[in-house]
Amino acid sequence: MIKNQNKNQNQNQIQNQIQNQKELRAFVLTIIGEKEFIKYKKPNNIFTFTTIILNWLSIILLYFIFILIINNEISIFILPLLLILVASRQNALNVQVHEASHYSLFQNKKINDYISNLLCGYWIFYSTSEYRNTHNKHHLYLNTSNDPDYTLQFNNFSKKSIIIGFLYDALGLTALNRGKTLVKSFDIDFLGKIFFNLILILIMSIGTNVLNGFLLYLIFWAIPLFCIFPCIIRLRINAEHAKDQNLMEVKNDSFISRSSVGNLFERLLLGSQMEYHFEHHLFPMIPYINLIKIHKHLVDGKFFIKYPQYLNNGYISFWRNIVRS
Repeated sequence: MIKNQNKNQNQNQIQNQIQNQKELRAFVLTIIGEKEFIKYKKPNNIFTFTTIILNWLSIILLYFIFILIINNEISIFILPLLLILVASRQNALNVQVHEASHYSLFQNKKINDYISNLLCGYWIFYSTSEYRNTHNKHHLYLNTSNDPDYTLQFNNFSKKSIIIGFLYDALGLTALNRGKTLVKSFDIDFLGKIFFNLILILIMSIGTNVLNGFLLYLIFWAIPLFCIFPCIIRLRINAEHAKDQNLMEVKNDSFISRSSVGNLFERLLLGSQMEYHFEHHLFPMIPYINLIKIHKHLVDGKFFIKYPQYLNNGYISFWRNIVRS
């Protein structure tokens, strides 16, 4: 009986959400213009490659700094910050897989998936097809119990629930739960993830031995990936989708998706090209570089003055309000 009630509630919420999105999408299109909107669907290959190259150059730079300080007394002060920065770059790789899951990296779908896997996904134990299958459910069942990201949201933002949630992430338990599903899928993507991470270990073994290379891999790559990166995801998801009546009026609570326009630091550290999330949920097929243009149309058209619930002043501002409330 309870299961049927929950199922009906979810179905009603999904229908309300679909209707709400249709109305918002139609209204936004009147602001943008149909002809202009069509231009925004095309991926920008130069922007894609530039983004991926810059991500990897920043990871290489962080690794060189890591090698310089690892045996130094000052490492105890610098290392935590450095590992947070590594996790932010892993998040940036993850965001590119997200783009690829919507076929927004390249127009050719096979190239889109190959590049995403080989240059981004496999290094962080993701595959594009795996991400796509899960992420499509997030868009379809947003903010319902069928939404795969719903378990990362806080329902009441109590201090206890926040501490438990982030502690769960920091201890690697969120990553462990996800890992259980990976073990079940022993396929070419699984082998790719193992192979590319073995390459990382071998690279880190240069100038030393494999055992030391593995230890360097654990500290520099595995700890950020399994313990810090999930915290970034939780921070971001709540700023984008969580409902809290103390923070803002949510008129259409079946569709909650917010853009986070903060400073450059938090866009790089937390957003990594996920900032325009309201626009993304209305138009999932639009590449990030063109979501920026759509956002500008909405700002110029005073859309967010009429609908302030779809915009916050950045991830840090969102969480500052949470802590103060």
